[in-house]
Amino acid sequence: MTATIALMGFGMVTIAFPVLTKQAFSFLIFGNASVTDRFGTEASRYLSFVYGVLGATIVGWGLTILLVIKGPFSEGKRIGWLIIAVPLLVWFVLDSGYSLFSGYASNIVLNAGLLVLFAVPLVATFGYFFKDTSP
Repeated sequence: MTATIALMGFGMVTIAFPVLTKQAFSFLIFGNASVTDRFGTEASRYLSFVYGVLGATIVGWGLTILLVIKGPFSEGKRIGWLIIAVPLLVWFVLDSGYSLFSGYASNIVLNAGLLVLFAVPLVATFGYFFKDTSP
């Protein structure tokens, strides 16, 4: 649950602090926090919009995961584990693959951090959800 709350917090930060978010992503992508300021006013505004929408999506994703944790996951249902793990892996592969394809491999660092945040509890609970039930 801690990972989910951290995820939602990150999403809220991207919405509440657009300048900081733009600078952080500028540093992550270009190695310089102020590069995107040179893109012009319209492009800069658009980047803030995109990061805000991304933040809202992340909050929604986090809330979905939180509801799964409070429901089928906490009830020990295998589907609860799968609802978290499978989309996380699909997101990681697609997002990281596209980042690499687009020439922004540095985004994979952020992706890997998020993956680890969720992978640790998922790996730790794997045996519980997938224990052998054969006689």
